[in-house]
Amino acid sequence: MYKRQSQLRTEALRLLREGLNSSLAPELLTVAAGGPRTRKGCLQRRRSEYFAKVQQQGNLHTRLALTDSHGVPIAVAA
Repeated sequence: MYKRQSQLRTEALRLLREGLNSSLAPELLTVAAGGPRTRKGCLQRRRSEYFAKVQQQGNLHTRLALTDSHGVPIAVAA
């Protein structure tokens, strides 16, 4: 049971890291994650869709624009 939880956590962290790298540092992507020699197939299509969704979430500047100088969301601060 614990081994499976560890596997799931490892995979989730890998996907998160690769999703961030796809936006911030594409040269760090591995081949399996859609790097220079992209694989084809269902898994690659799903990863590409996930990476696009991560990239659509915005960046540091867009997120900071939604907060005041104390980091409180503007809607709550008003």
